[in-house]
Amino acid sequence: MRILALDQSYKRTGIALLEGQSTLLDLASIEFSKSGTKLEPWQKRELVATLVQSWCKKYKPDYVVVERVRLFSSYQRKSKETVYGQQVETNEPGISVPTIIALAKLNGAIVNAARACGIPVYSIDTKQWKDALLSRIPGKDKKDKATSVWYIQQVFSITADHDAAEAACIALASHNQNLLKEET
Repeated sequence: MRILALDQSYKRTGIALLEGQSTLLDLASIEFSKSGTKLEPWQKRELVATLVQSWCKKYKPDYVVVERVRLFSSYQRKSKETVYGQQVETNEPGISVPTIIALAKLNGAIVNAARACGIPVYSIDTKQWKDALLSRIPGKDKKDKATSVWYIQQVFSITADHDAAEAACIALASHNQNLLKEET
């Protein structure tokens, strides 16, 4: 079974292709901030959608899995970010509403791209895949970005950036069908 998994964001999106439970066929990430040109959100969505369609046509996965977009995360966040040209300050648990809207649009672009290739799409909750793979590792914090990088290095003997490593972890965890929810 081939699984195409994505860890989507507007800064950097990770993508991984897993065959069975032990063969990582491909792994990559798109870093939008280093492209030299400031891309608008719709351009980033188009770029990710094109990548998804390209990988679907090339590798013919059985299904695509994306990380589920959630309104609140489990950590306290105080920061300013620019979303659609607007400075947004978040002083509450979770992610700002404009960021959630932007991520939902990116998620929609991924879902539509996969469906255009006839590939079913599922989502998996962040907490569920991290609990399934990373929660029992002695001396490692599943919330630490370096843990997924370390885990993928141990499993596949490769070095990957955080987003690509998380995409690979999402692919591995998605073998547990009980964690998946069909995207509608």
